Amino acid sequence: MSPEYITLSCSREYKKRKNKNAKFIKKSKLFKAEEQNLTKMKKEALIIGVILIFLISIVSCVPATPQVNEVVIHEFYNNGCPHCQDLNKWIEEEVNVKYPSVTFVKYETSDRANSDKFREMAGAFGAEARVVPTLFIGEKVIVGFDKEGLEAEIKGCLLKKCIDAITKVPELK
Repeated sequence: MSPEYITLSCSREYKKRKNKNAKFIKKSKLFKAEEQNLTKMKKEALIIGVILIFLISIVSCVPATPQVNEVVIHEFYNNGCPHCQDLNKWIEEEVNVKYPSVTFVKYETSDRANSDKFREMAGAFGAEARVVPTLFIGEKVIVGFDKEGLEAEIKGCLLKKCIDAITKVPELK
């Protein structure tokens, strides 16, 4: 073999290896770039996951809107009573507007049947059926027109479920 052939042969071999190495280096760079992208994507996914968990925990800690219950109030009144008229005016103008889930069941006591119901309900609550207006709300009896007391009872019954007062007198249901 001639030295020229060996040099030429070595030169070709060197070029082939150089080309292979160059291809390997290119592939290696591509692989590193892909690996870096994959690592970056993993980090982003982790950050998004942490943010989602944080947001879910915040949402689950927000207190729910309190449930509003229906409230039934039984009112015994007399048409000639000025306090009863003031109460009914207040109910129409304020209570019905502020508290739409409150229902008033009204009994005019000049009617004999309503007067009998008044005595029965008052007896069931340990009260006397003597003064109007008298209101039965939940397990409470409010005698007279006590705006603040009645509104406090309404608010309490809206938040915690109060019984319908009529359930204390089975024969009136």
